[in-house]
Formats: sequence, C-alpha cells, structure tokens
Amino acid sequence: VTGSNVGGNAALMPVQQALGATLGLPPLLVPGVQNFASGAGAGMSIAVVAMLCAIAGGGTRPTQVWRLVWPSMLMVLALGTATLWVLS
Repeated sequence: VTGSNVGGNAALMPVQQALGATLGLPPLLVPGVQNFASGAGAGMSIAVVAMLCAIAGGGTRPTQVWRLVWPSMLMVLALGTATLWVLS
C-alpha cells in the first residue's frame, strides 16, 4: 500500500535539485532525502491507514495505528536530518 511517492517525487526532482544547489548541497542529496522521507512516511497517510484499518477489521481505528507508529515517523525525520547534516 506504499510506494506511491516515486512518481510524484520524480516530477519535482529538478526543483529539489535546484533548491539544493542554491544551498550548495550535492546534486542528488535533496531529491534523495525527499524520496526517502516521502516513501517512509507514505504508509502513514490518512488514505493508507484507512485501508489498513479496513483490512485489519475488528474496529481498528486510525488513531490506534498512529499511536503505535509515531516513533517511526520521528526516526524518519531524524534520519533525514542527520543525512543532510552529514552529507552536506
């Protein structure tokens, strides 16, 4: 149910690369971090969580899922930020 970010991110890669170049970053760093973060976070979108809840059944609610996985979203932010700091 994830992976839908790839096509959308591809359209914006020239803009992301130009923004990174303006900041003096390596050419593929900003598009790469954006692709990682959006791919890792795609599973937490409202639509995807709603589908997962429907598949899980038993009255599973999105808030229950989000409470369990919010630490992973913090890890995505931390890893993306650390990557920018280390590679820039």
